[in-house]
Amino acid sequence: MKSNKMFFLLVTGLLCIFSACGDDGGDEEPSVMGTWTQSDLKTDPDEDGVYVSVIEDCQKDNLITFGEGGIYSTDEGAVKCHEFSPQTTEGTWSITEDGTELTITFGTGFTYVFSVLTLTEDLLVIRVIDFGGLNDDPTEITLVR
Repeated sequence: MKSNKMFFLLVTGLLCIFSACGDDGGDEEPSVMGTWTQSDLKTDPDEDGVYVSVIEDCQKDNLITFGEGGIYSTDEGAVKCHEFSPQTTEGTWSITEDGTELTITFGTGFTYVFSVLTLTEDLLVIRVIDFGGLNDDPTEITLVR
């Protein structure tokens, strides 16, 4: 009887140890979903691989939200760059299954395609692949949570 108790305690102890080492869900891939703040905007006007920051202070409080169901929205924040600009804009977004391309279509109909350079829980860096024909300069946008 004593050996059965000892065996039971040993098995119970091992189960406790191994269950504590199980998957805690921390291995999930980061997602673009959620609200981000624009922290940098860089362009390479000479297309020589040298990017320079061109972000204005009024852009640094802009909130970008990638919501459920592919809903995209921006909020100009407290400091607007142009007083005639709308406070908020909406559109749609999608990301490729492998997470390498992000597409945003604004309510105005313009569609921008970005290459995802970095995606962590707190950092998203994207490079413009197609700016809807509005800008040919290579452009990178950095967003933080």
